[in-house]
Amino acid sequence: MLPILVADRKRFRSSLDELGYIWFEELDNPAYTLFLG
Repeated sequence: MLPILVADRKRFRSSLDELGYIWFEELDNPAYTLFLG
């Protein structure tokens, strides 16, 4: 997980989209919680 400030998330996601980078939000994934919990 990249620590992106809430204020910068929209701009960060837009930059990823412009680059054609495929990404997924995993914060609600139970495996994410188990891995980092």
